[in-house]
Amino acid sequence: MPVSELNLQVNLSVGGVPFKQDKQLMFVFWGIILPVIGSFGLIGNILNIIVLFRREMKSTTVYFLRTLVLTDTGIIVGCILGLSSISITQLHPDNPAMNYYTHVIYPHMFTPINFIVMALQFTNVWVTVAVTIERYIAICHPFSAIYVCNRRNTFILIGCICVIAIAYNIPRCFATKVTECDNRTECVTSCVGNRSDFCSGVTTNFTACDNITDCVTSRDGNKRDCRSLVTTDLGKTEWYEQYYSVYAYMIIIYIVPLVILLILNLFLIIELMRMRMRRSASSMLPTPNENSETNMSIVLILIVVIFILCQTPGLVAQFWFLDQDVLTKWLCVSNTLFALNSSVNIIIYTAVGRKFRTELLTIFRLRAKGKRNRGARNGAPELATLMNMPVYASKR
Repeated sequence: MPVSELNLQVNLSVGGVPFKQDKQLMFVFWGIILPVIGSFGLIGNILNIIVLFRREMKSTTVYFLRTLVLTDTGIIVGCILGLSSISITQLHPDNPAMNYYTHVIYPHMFTPINFIVMALQFTNVWVTVAVTIERYIAICHPFSAIYVCNRRNTFILIGCICVIAIAYNIPRCFATKVTECDNRTECVTSCVGNRSDFCSGVTTNFTACDNITDCVTSRDGNKRDCRSLVTTDLGKTEWYEQYYSVYAYMIIIYIVPLVILLILNLFLIIELMRMRMRRSASSMLPTPNENSETNMSIVLILIVVIFILCQTPGLVAQFWFLDQDVLTKWLCVSNTLFALNSSVNIIIYTAVGRKFRTELLTIFRLRAKGKRNRGARNGAPELATLMNMPVYASKR
């Protein structure tokens, strides 16, 4: 099985031997912790969308941040549908509803969810790189920023990233397909692999995956409604399994972006420190625009730091030097951090972003003021009626 597919797989194989799943641990991380983090993230991202899409929030950096919050929201939903749901249902395989979800619904869901999440991840990663480059130019080369960092170039760059993300991940749609299980057998897992792969199932028994499906004989001998996710001819090619899913994924999604982000953020931090030292030496007060640019850069630096901390464990999971028992625990943590990275930006915006915090407080004040005004308007006619009511009318 391609190494890169580990990020969204529950039934795994490593080097042609059974991958020992800790379903209880997966349930704790993906069935409990991840939905809690995701729920908080969805609420926070909704607030982010409300603020970032206001007319007052206009800058090239904000356009990038709008794209990030949309991709973050999609990633959270995809992680809950792709990881939380299956980790919960596999913990109770005897439940008919959960068994039906595992063996019928989820195999149909996996391929589109995998494509969408991977495309969103690609977009999220490279938009983060793009906004870091934009901040680097704005702070370190302010005279060039006038010609480079404009609305037109920003939209073109975001559009190109989205198109490339979709095109790059299209092969994933044709690497797997859903087939029916054999009439004499009952499918126990959605397995992607070749003849050398093994996948552990939802029961204590498992068999080698073949080119069609991975099933065990039904205990009661009755036919069960079952679907299996299998690898297509494209998914079995060396080009897909090695060069596309492993090397290209690792380089494009992890290594190159992380190196660029580390270098540019180092330059940004150095330049911000130099700016502060120059102001202190000259006793000059920064202009409002300089304050805004500096604050926006600090917000971005924190976003990138969180991004690097949450994405690096996913890079480590791409290599086979980890023991199987360690790898299953590592995947539980790395996938949870993957969702966490898309859920915590609201904390950074409100804690550090002055303009964002001001706009958010303004929204809440306007909503509260609007409710008070509506309440006053609704109460005024009733008060007027009571004041004008004849005396005898109240004695009835």
